[in-house]
Amino acid sequence: MRRYAYILFVSIIFSANSFAESTAKTTYMVPMRDGVKLATDVYRPLDLSPHPVLLYRTRYNKNNNPLAGLITLLNLRGYVGVIQDTRGRYASGGVDSVFITDGWGTLQDGYDTIEWLTHQSWCNDQIGMLGASADGISTYRAVGSLHPALKCAVAMVAPTDFYHQVVYPGGEYRKSLCEGYLSEQNTAWMIDYYLQNPYYNQIWQDMNWHTRTDSIKIPMLHIGGWYDSFSEGTVAAFQDLLQKLHAASQHLIMGPWTHGTIGSDGAVGEMHYPDAGLDIYNHIIQWFDHWLLGYDNGVDHAPPVHYYLMGDPDKPGETGCGWMETETWPPSDTTILSLYLTVDGKLQHQPGLIGRRSFTYDPDHPVPTLGGNNLTI
Repeated sequence: MRRYAYILFVSIIFSANSFAESTAKTTYMVPMRDGVKLATDVYRPLDLSPHPVLLYRTRYNKNNNPLAGLITLLNLRGYVGVIQDTRGRYASGGVDSVFITDGWGTLQDGYDTIEWLTHQSWCNDQIGMLGASADGISTYRAVGSLHPALKCAVAMVAPTDFYHQVVYPGGEYRKSLCEGYLSEQNTAWMIDYYLQNPYYNQIWQDMNWHTRTDSIKIPMLHIGGWYDSFSEGTVAAFQDLLQKLHAASQHLIMGPWTHGTIGSDGAVGEMHYPDAGLDIYNHIIQWFDHWLLGYDNGVDHAPPVHYYLMGDPDKPGETGCGWMETETWPPSDTTILSLYLTVDGKLQHQPGLIGRRSFTYDPDHPVPTLGGNNLTI
């Protein structure tokens, strides 16, 4: 949920002079339904006619975020770019409750922001959203609020079910991720809130995007990494909506990436997957161009799933290691293989003899991790 997922956008470079000559920036304090005002920067073409709008709601400072470069570049293509500090963050008012007010509850900051946009003369009521990591969560939650003017969205490396994918996966409190992130974000008071709700209840129901998917109708591009801490959410979001909507409107991109290396060349810890780099930026532009500007760029005819088949990086020709496309997920020709662990530490196709192995575990001296699908390690 940190900004590590945005590293791929740091290389986006644009001419400051040409941008200044063709766009105008205005900062508004946009009121929410409870009167709290959120700081919102609007970048619009100098052409005063209505345009489609791209909304980006961020926890990480609208004035200093790499995704702002993507918004402004898209601005030059004919979109109005809108970047907003979420509640309680940086220049915005209110108290940060870590995504609770971004969805469909008592407070609905995403919905209210979209509603405000529809009343602006430069908005043609064709609104798209994008975000990665924490800002991808804000995107999913705004989608779940069901504003009719939100026409499409792109969400990257973001969970969709807070209880099962973030805080209590498998029923076990995810202490390192939750407490590390909340403390870093100066919202450590939320730790007690999580600990006081160890079982799935209405609080977590309201943080579960999948309770809303029966009503979601918009096209979405879901982007994630196999080594991302929230890969389950990315795939689940795509599968859920794919079952309810036409395949052309739901696309999934999954590469051999961690939370912070989306689109990179495939370096994952001590491994390096060949030919894993992907121009995520171009995929995002094509998505918005098709669904908001009406460009016939083939997005609606492409296979909905674009994924990297992982294998042994040292034997790529024998085991996979390449990009694949499919109409469904899992692919229709997938074979489910069950393997059983034997007493001597091997894997086999059939259950082995019943046995026992043991080891001594000292919780004061745990074995350190070298990676895995962690958020910041």
